[in-house]
Amino acid sequence: MNASRINLCVVQPEGNVHAAGFMDQARYFQYQFQRLGVRVEISVNQMYRNAINIIFGAHGGFFTTPIPGYKFVFVNLEQLGNGGASVHPAYIELLSNYPVIDYDYNNIEAYRPCGSIPVISFGYAPYLAEQRSIEIEKRPIELIFFGSVNERRRQMLLSIQDSGIKLSLLRGYGCDRDREIARARAVFNCHYYESARFEQARVFQCLSLGTPVISERTANTRPPAHFENSVFWVNRGEIKEYFEHVFRSPHFEEMARVCLSEFAKHDTLNQFSAALEYVKDQFS
Repeated sequence: MNASRINLCVVQPEGNVHAAGFMDQARYFQYQFQRLGVRVEISVNQMYRNAINIIFGAHGGFFTTPIPGYKFVFVNLEQLGNGGASVHPAYIELLSNYPVIDYDYNNIEAYRPCGSIPVISFGYAPYLAEQRSIEIEKRPIELIFFGSVNERRRQMLLSIQDSGIKLSLLRGYGCDRDREIARARAVFNCHYYESARFEQARVFQCLSLGTPVISERTANTRPPAHFENSVFWVNRGEIKEYFEHVFRSPHFEEMARVCLSEFAKHDTLNQFSAALEYVKDQFS
């Protein structure tokens, strides 16, 4: 089959505001697939019989059997397996029986012990560069965190506040959130789950907006290679000292510009090309 039309469908159950966050990843998929010459659109809760429907956020409510005659591919952006997210068994069943694109090899064994699944990573998104207008030194927001807060994250955020840094918690998604990120000296990222898989699906957005990211790192955190020199890394037990000394250093902005420049060099088009071939093969 010629993958002439792809519908990137974000599943957003009524009342689930967090599902809007999948628009970030859907836009990146659209950008890469369009570069490969495919007609791509983004929809919310809308699927089409005459398109390949690539589904984001299915864990939030896509638990019915996919409709016969429709073509489905599921993008898994959840941390699965030991120490990861607790998801509905029906979601694992979907991933076990339908084509899947994942962002981390460590997830795959939770739903597909055998078989080949394409793994993509998120890189520089040039369509976000237009919001990079304020020099880091002149930005009015000192530090931002966005995302759900559990006890694990709360303790780290308290360590930052104890260092004297003014930490702003962002709520919501979309353009308003992106504008605030672009006005911040940095974004702090830390793991929600003990599985500690790197949250590249949110970090790429911040770096592409021109905002440095300071991220927790554990022994289980294994980021794609292009994030290694693009992110500031800190151990959980050293967060307070890091923000007291490194973040407050007069050299931080200079180091941040190097990190952002490094990230802008990386393009993951080859991974999306392989993923597109996989998708075509499923429906040929």
